[in-house]
Amino acid sequence: MQIKNGFVGCFHSLGLAVLPILGIFAENVDKFVASELVLPVFLSLSSVILGLIVFTKLTGDLERASLAVSTIFFATVYYGPLASTFVGDAGFGWPSPNGWFAAVWLLFWGIEAYLFAYKVKNTAALRSFANVFVAVLLFFVVSRVLNYHLLMKPTAEVLVLNSDLRFDAKKPAELPDIYYIILDSYAGNDVLQDLYGFDNSEFAGFLAENGFYCASQSRTNYPLTYFSLASSLNMGYLSLGPGHSSSFHGFSPLVDLIADNLVTRSLKRMGYQTIAFSSGYMATEMKQFDLYLGDSLINREFLSMIARKTFAASCNFGGWSLVKAHAEAHRNNIKRVLSKLPQVAKGAAPSFVFAHILAPHAPFVFNQDGSNVDLPYFDYSDGIFLRRHMKVEAYRKQFVEQLRYLNVLVRDCVTRLLADSSRRKVIIIQADHGPASDVDYTSLERSNAAERMSILNAIYLPEGNYEGFNPSLSPVNNFRAVFKNALHQNVDLLPDRSYYLTFRDLYDFKDITDLVSEN
Repeated sequence: MQIKNGFVGCFHSLGLAVLPILGIFAENVDKFVASELVLPVFLSLSSVILGLIVFTKLTGDLERASLAVSTIFFATVYYGPLASTFVGDAGFGWPSPNGWFAAVWLLFWGIEAYLFAYKVKNTAALRSFANVFVAVLLFFVVSRVLNYHLLMKPTAEVLVLNSDLRFDAKKPAELPDIYYIILDSYAGNDVLQDLYGFDNSEFAGFLAENGFYCASQSRTNYPLTYFSLASSLNMGYLSLGPGHSSSFHGFSPLVDLIADNLVTRSLKRMGYQTIAFSSGYMATEMKQFDLYLGDSLINREFLSMIARKTFAASCNFGGWSLVKAHAEAHRNNIKRVLSKLPQVAKGAAPSFVFAHILAPHAPFVFNQDGSNVDLPYFDYSDGIFLRRHMKVEAYRKQFVEQLRYLNVLVRDCVTRLLADSSRRKVIIIQADHGPASDVDYTSLERSNAAERMSILNAIYLPEGNYEGFNPSLSPVNNFRAVFKNALHQNVDLLPDRSYYLTFRDLYDFKDITDLVSEN
């Protein structure tokens, strides 16, 4: 057995093991934290090292083994994007076009791996080329990450306006538990009726009958989750810091504002314990809370991005597919959070419970009766990105199906919360923004802004003191209203305004309040 050149002989294989994961991280460097790399990189490196051991045993030569492993790894990891480009996302059950594409792909790269392992004579030249090629790619990927963290991020600053609030201390025994439940993309009833043909007044009536104040004309303050929650959790409107261009395209300042927010800091100073459920969405994984309740070692959003690039993303054999596995995990998480949420506030200290639920937002994994939807793909995309896969009519139909089942889960959750009279509680149920069947993230003119900005917004206060509340109450004022009416703090409500932004100019906020408000 020849183990010539040692590390140099297999560098390209080890580099390829981390390259696709680092590449995805680099593309989303403003959204993900580096700690999310550890487990997927470890698993990928482990699989490649195992392959090197096996093929070195078979070929008796580490250099040949490394060329074969790199070939197989490339074929496995980069199958997804090419298959999607040429034959779509349907999976490769036989005799679909994807099945034949997969067969040709596997045959071609299998032959290449065999030739590299046993037939090619000048392996040194191939090894040198592969090492240089992978090293160059790694250099560009790592440079992109370092450029953002060392040059771009330190200069970016997002300010929260009107957030110079000071709150009086309260005795913990006097304080209610606070539940902050974000139902992602949940539209207001006006949009559901006008665009989706669905009357949601029964659900709104249920909330009202149970003591909630339902802001029937509520509009979100911002059309993207990052901006909306950074604003609501800091009780103020956002502005890019002085000297910064509105064309800055980083989300990381918003991620920081969500993680280290005024609401949580203020409540902790009052003696609250903080509890968060895993959402599967990186921006709202509140792992810094006192108690973080997650069911996945790898963030599901990041895992989904990695998996879509691999051969496994198109597998559909014996009723199993990666798409189905992702969808099942997503369904289970939604049901798990709403089932366990009424049980988590315990002990003498009051609790602040945070739950961001990725529904009725796509992917649409529930029919109205709770049965599974057979998805051809699994993707958290929305708006124009989701419409690459489905028409507007299908989007709206499946959105309503998922919303109707979500209503069942939320009703049960609320009923159980209110049934426990041993603890006073505040419950906020709101959307971060509306749906996006007719939304173009690159243009306000090509978007139905009313659809995107109309939201469900309902608040329950234990004493029912809704003085100062109004039908257009927006998320920026939700916690201001709670601190004022339930925690008896001296705080004023802000004017309810709605601002639009696009991916081209993330921080160029356009005031569209008049455009999306009811006449």
